[in-house]
Amino acid sequence: MKIILNNVSYIRNKEIILENINLVLEENFYTLIGPNGSGKTTLLSIITGLEWPTVGSSKIEFENSSFLTAHKKQFFGNFFPKIVNWFETYHSEISILETICTGFYDQIGYYTEATKEQKEIARSLLKQYIPSVSEKYYNKKFIYLSTGEKYRTLLLRSIIKKPKILILDEPFDGLDIKGRIEFEKFISEISKQISFIIIVLHRIEEIPSFVKKAILLKEGKVFYFDDIDKALTSLNFSKLYDMDLIIKKINNRFYAIINEFS
Repeated sequence: MKIILNNVSYIRNKEIILENINLVLEENFYTLIGPNGSGKTTLLSIITGLEWPTVGSSKIEFENSSFLTAHKKQFFGNFFPKIVNWFETYHSEISILETICTGFYDQIGYYTEATKEQKEIARSLLKQYIPSVSEKYYNKKFIYLSTGEKYRTLLLRSIIKKPKILILDEPFDGLDIKGRIEFEKFISEISKQISFIIIVLHRIEEIPSFVKKAILLKEGKVFYFDDIDKALTSLNFSKLYDMDLIIKKINNRFYAIINEFS
């Protein structure tokens, strides 16, 4: 399976957000990195079929067939921390089990009653991945979970329909150091079940160890795309952020620091 972006450009209010993006992404683990305003969120929206490019095409090549991603949105699972606020604000009565089941229908809210079989799948995921939540509490309100448990619950929601591709948009936003480490371990466990993951991040020290490739985006263009060790270099990041940076790798984790001797 491949995601193929062919000459993709996107214009909003006469402003070029993305320009001539050409990418072929095969099943693998990717991180998408770039400064604020570089077009990361828009690129994700086009990849997942939520937006149509102004020019070009976004396709999925699957089993010798090609489909526009907008026609195959069911292939994608999505997680982003802001969804926690949506559930807390607009669906404060929803239970833990119901929250996970909304993933079957990609709904922000329990508008469609889950079948007995779907509820059993949700229970199975909770037992496997969030054993800290006892089965007797599955019908308790989602809002009473800890922040870490909410994130894990909503990530299970995103994979419950067994998507081909998982998109994680700033998944560690709002978590403290301990929470980030625990959630990264959780994501690593999920990565054993899904072989095609794209993670959007700002901080390179948050890149999970299973990520193999990096897409660097700057001013709406692909600045660099390659294996992660080739992409995450001092030279690339200095140019990416227009400042003198040194990239160091310690214990299989990347860090960016300012070159004080420049």
